[in-house]
Amino acid sequence: MASAPSYRAFISYAHQDEPWAVWLHRRLESYRVPGRIVRDHDLESNRLLPIFRDRDELSTAEDLSATIREALSASDNLIVICSASSAASRWVNEEVRLFKSLGRADRIHYLLIDDPSRSFPEAARQRIDSDPTAQLQEAEPLAADARPEGDGKGPALQKLIAGLLGVRLDEIVRREAARRNQRLTAILAASLVALVAMTSLTVYALNQRAAAREQEQQASLARDDALAASARAEQAQAEAEEVVNFLVDMFEVSDPSLAMGREITARELLDDGAQRIEREFAGQPLVRARLMSTIGLVYMSLGAFGQAEPLLQQSLELRIAELGESHAEVAASLDALVRVQIYRNDLEAAEADALRALAMREALFGPVDARVADSLVTLYEVYGEQGRFAEAESLLRRALAIREAALGMQHEATAKAAFYLATMVRSLGRNDEASELNLRALEIQKAIYGSSPHPAVAESLNHLGIIELLRGNFDRAQDYYESYVAMLRVLLPENSPVIAIALENLGGPFYQRREFDQAAALLEEALEIRRNAFGDDHHVVARTLVNLGTVLTSANQLDLAAARFREALPILRGYWGGDHPELSSVMASMGRLAERRGEFEEAYSLLSDSVAMAGRHYGEGHPETAALTIRFARFLVSRERYAEAMPLLTASRAVIEAAYDREHPDWVSIDQMLREISDAGESK
Repeated sequence: MASAPSYRAFISYAHQDEPWAVWLHRRLESYRVPGRIVRDHDLESNRLLPIFRDRDELSTAEDLSATIREALSASDNLIVICSASSAASRWVNEEVRLFKSLGRADRIHYLLIDDPSRSFPEAARQRIDSDPTAQLQEAEPLAADARPEGDGKGPALQKLIAGLLGVRLDEIVRREAARRNQRLTAILAASLVALVAMTSLTVYALNQRAAAREQEQQASLARDDALAASARAEQAQAEAEEVVNFLVDMFEVSDPSLAMGREITARELLDDGAQRIEREFAGQPLVRARLMSTIGLVYMSLGAFGQAEPLLQQSLELRIAELGESHAEVAASLDALVRVQIYRNDLEAAEADALRALAMREALFGPVDARVADSLVTLYEVYGEQGRFAEAESLLRRALAIREAALGMQHEATAKAAFYLATMVRSLGRNDEASELNLRALEIQKAIYGSSPHPAVAESLNHLGIIELLRGNFDRAQDYYESYVAMLRVLLPENSPVIAIALENLGGPFYQRREFDQAAALLEEALEIRRNAFGDDHHVVARTLVNLGTVLTSANQLDLAAARFREALPILRGYWGGDHPELSSVMASMGRLAERRGEFEEAYSLLSDSVAMAGRHYGEGHPETAALTIRFARFLVSRERYAEAMPLLTASRAVIEAAYDREHPDWVSIDQMLREISDAGESK
């Protein structure tokens, strides 16, 4: 037995609950204890490390292994995931019994994920002394209830963390709320900086006034211009001061003395600010427009598109009324509104407004201005959603050239254009070029931001992970993805939709290595975040459902996989229509499920249609088309339809050889099928 605990906690769970254990393990080990709690309680570290989770099967063992006994003895706490499965598990019960016999019954924490009437192991309801002859007495365990009808996953996790640290729950809740407010403050502060930058317009107007004064004696027209410039300068300065003062005032409500002892959330700050704009700036339409635009953009960054859209629409209308149909601020409002339209799938309106903003900026600033590049990037996003990849790539190349010329190679906007272009060429199967562009963007970003976490750096890590996954370098992809997730957990609130993207991507390497339980746990967490952010009927929720259905198919959980696909397909058809490149991969995944369920005619129809659809959109020589063709060929080989499979494999092999390294799994798959066809021919 260890002389002192070396694990912060031991997680005890039934094998059927492994996705919960994976989730809990990851969340505990990535949690950073707020600095105030570390100081107030004189904690040695701000991390809950290490956490022990047994990954071995115990079904054939006669007793707890020596490793498990040593780990329990070396653990300061025991966390029991309570379900009907764990209540029936001999091993979970033995782990609870052993930990109590060590005299640490007060350091056992229960996480309830099932009906409490059937979820606690027998030992959880008993008092057990270190003396094995001591009489057993019933004790009612207290649990953090992770069920939706209970505490919910987030609050239940906070309860566990409070127990592990030995602090009051309200300290964790209060400090987490403060941490969220700090993150919001950072977001709003960035917006504040952008608005303060508008005071440069004041400087410009003042310069105009000075130049006009020098010519005042030349003509009365010059005097009129000088007076107009002076008036514009004074108005711009006054408007900038109003905007800055309002945003600074928004932060005051987070002061505990003003909040009357209640924690103020990020959304409450924004909601209060949005309501005050109308009544406080009724006679100052341009100030209202700037504030509505700023708060609308912050709502968007938090995934609150329903709150963002009316503010951005009102800002646009006010600017048009005050400034006319063609003005720099009108173009900025249009660009912001387009991004909301993309999220709610109003792509026709998004395209019209993006083209309008682009034409406006080209007329105002000329064709090679950096602001024109901004509109090109916005229009690229619309075309990408519409599947118009060739046009989108052309827009990005023009935007990158403009930003390099106007802003220089070492500028954030230049890095972003390179990053977007890398994303586009990756989707077109040009992975080497994509990697080069991504690394170039990452180099610029690190030069700008240094070693501190930054969203732009995080996104480049994510896309490097995607590229390595496509190349078949799964371990390297996992490294990039884990760095991405870790950076986002520092930068963003716990339930940010962006974290859902990161978790889903991180599931990719696990899936490719056939570690399906870990992949499914990551996707389930991503699905929960996305449902909370977007609702049940949003296309990003449906995409996660499809990915989860694919993983569950591989894990042989066929009924559950079918349910996920059935939920997703009508949402995606409503979003994409009946013919879209991304729908081809969904059909292929459903075809594979149909095959596993023995529905071979349905499988043939889905798989062949997916190849045809991909060929129409990507082209016959695209790696995505080749990958779907290989999947269809695999089905044909399994049905011994070799004559149909051979031409498909031959065509796909040429594409895969040109696109990927020799280690890529599609190479291996093609070789295996060709050998199988050859062996079948020789046997006849």
